[in-house]
Amino acid sequence: MNYLRAVATIAGKDLRVEMRQRENLTLMLFFACVILLIFYFALDLGEVRFETVGSGVIWVSIHFTGSLALSHSFRQEREQDSLRGLRLAPVDAGSIYLGKFLANSAVLFLLEAVLVPLIGFALNVPLAAAAGPLVLLLVLHTVGFSALGTLFAAISAQTRRGETLFPLLVFPVEIPLIISAVRSTTAILGGGTLGDVARWVQLAIAFDLVILAAAMILFDHVLEES
Repeated sequence: MNYLRAVATIAGKDLRVEMRQRENLTLMLFFACVILLIFYFALDLGEVRFETVGSGVIWVSIHFTGSLALSHSFRQEREQDSLRGLRLAPVDAGSIYLGKFLANSAVLFLLEAVLVPLIGFALNVPLAAAAGPLVLLLVLHTVGFSALGTLFAAISAQTRRGETLFPLLVFPVEIPLIISAVRSTTAILGGGTLGDVARWVQLAIAFDLVILAAAMILFDHVLEES
């Protein structure tokens, strides 16, 4: 019970900080809109079928915007030099990681709830027809992105150029997840079913479980190095 209470406390604290500092969310949404505008003017939708490029638009927007959110997730601890305090806290390191992971996931889901419908509206795509499978794919791949990003955010927060280092750490490792996300979303937007993308769904689930397990083990060592 103490473990779960610690997870809930850390997640709740981070979410309250995000809600108070609304300029962070505003900046991320503005950045997402800029990316969307670039795609809107770069793509000739009269010549290109959306299902062939739509998954790329969705996941590029999510990953670049989400990277801003994740790279900032340990900013308060870095600015206040409180990573040592987290290590000395009388709670398991895994509970600290899970609390951060849940808070980051909630922020990413909030961004996606705004961003994905906006992409559908701007590019005149009826996403509602594939809403169920699309939501499942978003959840599966966002969990992996958040799990990996939370771990590397803690690592990069210990360096002076953490926000520059963060994407260099995350993007190479998440290549399997990006491939799975793009390929499965392309199939779903093209009228496919979850059965058609079963192997990509299995890859995403395996990636999520491996990264979560590895992060839970490694996070204690990350805090020890702070």
